[in-house]
Amino acid sequence: MNYFKRVAALLLTLPLLALSFSAGAFEFASNDVYASAFYSMTINHYRADGTYVESMVLSSTYGTQVHSLAFGPDGLLYAVTATSGGFAVVAVDSSGTAHGVYNSAIHIEGSPDDGKITFGANGVFYVTAQKWLTAFQIGSPTGSVIYTSNLSSSNLLSAAAVLPTGNLLVLSAFSLDEITSSGTVVRNILSSQYLNWAGGLAYDKDNDTIFVSNWGSFTGYDASILAIRGSTGHIINGGALPYAKGLLVTSNKQLFIGSWGWAPEVIDENFTTLFATLNHSQTDFTQMSPRPCGQLYGAKCPRN
Repeated sequence: MNYFKRVAALLLTLPLLALSFSAGAFEFASNDVYASAFYSMTINHYRADGTYVESMVLSSTYGTQVHSLAFGPDGLLYAVTATSGGFAVVAVDSSGTAHGVYNSAIHIEGSPDDGKITFGANGVFYVTAQKWLTAFQIGSPTGSVIYTSNLSSSNLLSAAAVLPTGNLLVLSAFSLDEITSSGTVVRNILSSQYLNWAGGLAYDKDNDTIFVSNWGSFTGYDASILAIRGSTGHIINGGALPYAKGLLVTSNKQLFIGSWGWAPEVIDENFTTLFATLNHSQTDFTQMSPRPCGQLYGAKCPRN
């Protein structure tokens, strides 16, 4: 893999390019779940109970693979894609119209753990790629690298999550850390004793629980999914799903577990399997938060 000593993250804003993903309009619905299918530009839409609804395919203009998804405060769906020059973040509405494309020179193609997105406050979003965490501001002409993993050349960043304090959890292959929004390390939470090629991260702020997925084998704690108390860093539960990747804690406290080798599963926070009916190779998930009926960009009313 090619690593850059210095990475300049560039943001290109496109003036309301109306590029459609699919023949029909794609539905954005409150509390529904949206998934990226690795090695493709497909985005799948599910109800919260795992029922498949529809798919759309992002134009190849924007890259070759969708790596992760997140809804922004503007109601747009932000999709991180691999491009020949690095990665892009495409912000689209439910009709498939692109309202902005943010570009970076950091390459993520071929790596399922690269290119994870999370939103912070005031329109700031973060993307992990290789050893770098890049911060973007919606509408700003540039992004900037705020944090670099320096433990080893193989300790690549996998995901980030924003805490209620504004600090971030940053997961790499062999470490879970808390940092400030400017990139200063606050504490180490878990190390390689428990993490081996960690790939997915989710945080339940209501229960102060961190969820982490592992890909490799290790001797510290034999589980591919770990539940960790945020305040103490103590492991409180664990379970297994081969090739586990992206994680999502939904509003009703279900944990969607992505996998590029097996059918993804959905469990509760006690690690009881609820269902495993999703399509294979769904690697990352996001959920649309409840929004007022008729809000901008096609958000619909929550279902009864």
